Amino acid sequence: MGKKTKKRAGGANPSRNSAGDADSLLLDARTAYQNGKLSHAAKHYREYLKFVPDNAAVWHELGGALFQTEHLPGALKALENACLLDPEDPDFASDLGGLYLSLGKTNDAQRALEASLALSADSVGAHYNLSIVYNTQSRAADSIASLIRCISIEPEFADAHYNLGVAFRDQGDLGKALSAFEKVLGLQPENTQAMLDIARCHRDLGAVESALRNYENYLRSNNDVDVIVEYAEILYNNGDIEQAQNFLIEQSKQAPNADQIQLSLGIIRQNMGDVNGAQIALHRALELNSSNTSAILGLSTLRRVNDADDPLFAILREALNRSVVGTDDTIALHFSIAKIYDDVGAHDDAFRHYVVANNAKREKVSFSAENIRDHRAIKDHFNDRSVAALRDLANVSDLPILVVGMPRSGTTLAEQVISSHSAATGAGELQYFPSLVAKLPAILESEMSFPGCLVELTQSQAGTITSNYIELLQRHSPAASRVTDKLPGNYMNVGLFLGLFPNGRVISCRRDPLDVVLSIYFQYFAQGHDYAWDLGHIADRYIDYHRLMEHWHDLFPDAIFEVHYDKMINDFDVHARQLVDFCGLQWEDDCAKFYENRRDVKTASNWQVRQPIYNSSLARWKNYEKHINQLVERLAAYRN
Repeated sequence: MGKKTKKRAGGANPSRNSAGDADSLLLDARTAYQNGKLSHAAKHYREYLKFVPDNAAVWHELGGALFQTEHLPGALKALENACLLDPEDPDFASDLGGLYLSLGKTNDAQRALEASLALSADSVGAHYNLSIVYNTQSRAADSIASLIRCISIEPEFADAHYNLGVAFRDQGDLGKALSAFEKVLGLQPENTQAMLDIARCHRDLGAVESALRNYENYLRSNNDVDVIVEYAEILYNNGDIEQAQNFLIEQSKQAPNADQIQLSLGIIRQNMGDVNGAQIALHRALELNSSNTSAILGLSTLRRVNDADDPLFAILREALNRSVVGTDDTIALHFSIAKIYDDVGAHDDAFRHYVVANNAKREKVSFSAENIRDHRAIKDHFNDRSVAALRDLANVSDLPILVVGMPRSGTTLAEQVISSHSAATGAGELQYFPSLVAKLPAILESEMSFPGCLVELTQSQAGTITSNYIELLQRHSPAASRVTDKLPGNYMNVGLFLGLFPNGRVISCRRDPLDVVLSIYFQYFAQGHDYAWDLGHIADRYIDYHRLMEHWHDLFPDAIFEVHYDKMINDFDVHARQLVDFCGLQWEDDCAKFYENRRDVKTASNWQVRQPIYNSSLARWKNYEKHINQLVERLAAYRN
C-alpha cells in the first residue's frame, strides 16, 4: 500500500491563498512520506484534505501512511473515502481489500478485491489477497486458481509459490506441493521454511533418502527441536535404529535442555525393549519439563507398578493437580493414573479415572452409534464369484501374512511369536491396505466406491498393487520367507488380501470380548479409534467385527487360522506350535522365547511382549464386573 499521485477528482475551488497553503501542505506531506516520517506525513495529509476534501489520490496516500503506522481504523476510513471518490481505480479497491483482509473482514475484502479485478484483471496483489480470502472460506479450488493466476502474471513471486505449495499439500497433492516448494527454493535459496516443507513432502511421499537429505540441509542452519525429532523418527522408521539413537544423543549434547529430544530417545528405547534406557531418558525429560505429559504417560506404560507408594503416583498426582480440565494432557494423565491404580488392584479408583478420561475424550470427537461401520457392502460383494475374479489377477507369493483382530486382542503376541522364527520377520502395523482401499476408486477411475470398484481392476493394475506390497514387505527383511503385517483393522480387508494373494495367510486373533472392550476403553489412543471412548460404541464395533470375521471364515475356511488369546496363554506350547505350523514354518525354540525378540514394537503392548507368558490379563473384566453389567449382557452371545 504505497504512495500514489493522481489528479484529484473534482474538488473545491479554494482562493489563491488557500490553494497555495494546500499545495504547500501536500508537498510537505509527500516529502515527509518519502523520508519515512509517516506520522508527520499523515498530519500534513489531513491538513491538506481540510482544504481539498474530495481528492481521492490523497485519501489513498493518507491511508497508506496510517496503515504503515498501524493506525488501522484511520487507514480504513481513508481508503474507503478514496474508493467512494474514485470507484474506478483498481489500485484503490485492491488496497482497501487488503486492509479489510488484515482486519478479518473477509466478506468486505472479497467484494473489494473482486471489484479491483473487474477493473484490472492483472492485479497481482488483488489475486494474491483474494486467494487468502478464498482459503479462509474453505474454497480451496478458488484459492489455488487465484494463486496460479497470480504466478502467471508475476512468475517470480515467491510468496505465491509458497502458498500454492501449502494449498496443494492441504489437498493431498504432494507432488504438486513439492514442485511449488522447490520453485520457492529456486527463487530464494536461503528460504529454510521451504527447505523444511520439501523435506516433509519427500517424507510423506515415502522418498526416505530424499527426505533425509533435505532434513539435513535444513538442520545445518537450524536447531529446531521438533525437526530434530522428526529426522530421528524417519531414521528409526527406516530401520536405522542405532543411527537414530546416536543422533538424538549427539543432539542432546547440543541442546541439553530440550525435553522433547529426551522424550523421543525414551520412546525409541521403549519400543526396542530397553526398559532401563527408556526410564533414564523419560525421567530426564521430566527433569527438564515437569509438565511433559508424554513422558509421564510413557513412564506409566513402561512397566507394571506393584507398590502404591511408587514415586510415579506422586508425579502423576502433581501433574494432574496443575493440569487444565478437559485438555488432551489432562485426559492422558487420567489414563495414566488409572492404569497404575489398575496395576496395584485399586479397581474402583482406576475405573473412576477411566470414566473421566473417556468422557472428556468423547466430547472432543464427532462420533455416535450411527458412525459404527456397517460391513454389509463388503459381505455382499465378496463371494465365491468375486473372489474367483480377483484370483485371475492374483500374485502367487506366499510371503505375506496378515495378523488381524480387534485392538488389544493379542495381535502383537501372535506377530512376536512368528517373527521370532529365523525365517520370518514382523513388519508391524502397515497402512498399505487401508490406504489402497481409500485410493482404489481414483486409481481405477471408477465412479463406484470400494468394494464395487474392484470389478474394474485390470491385470496390469493388480500386478502393480501386489508387487508394490511384496516390495514393501521385502524392505523389512529381504531374506525372510514370511513377513507379517499386523494391522488389527485389516480384518475389513481380508477378502481383498486373500483374493489377490491366494497363497497368503491370515491370522485371526480372538479374545474374550469383555476383556477386549475394556482393554480398548482403558487404552489412550493418540489418534484414530473414535469409537473407543464409549463402552457401547466399542461393543457395537466388536459385534460388527465378529460378524464380518464369520463371513471370512465361511469364504476362506483353509486360509484363516484363529488364535484365541486365552487358550494361547493357558496352553502356550500347543497353540504356538500350531500357529507356526500354519505359517508353513518348522518349529524353532526361539518362538517360545518371543519375549527375547529385540525387534521394535510400536504398539501399546510393547512392554507386555517383552515378558514371558503371564495370565493376569485373563478375565480382567471380572475386576470391573459391578461397573459393566449392561456390557456383560450385551456381549453374552459372543463369548463362545
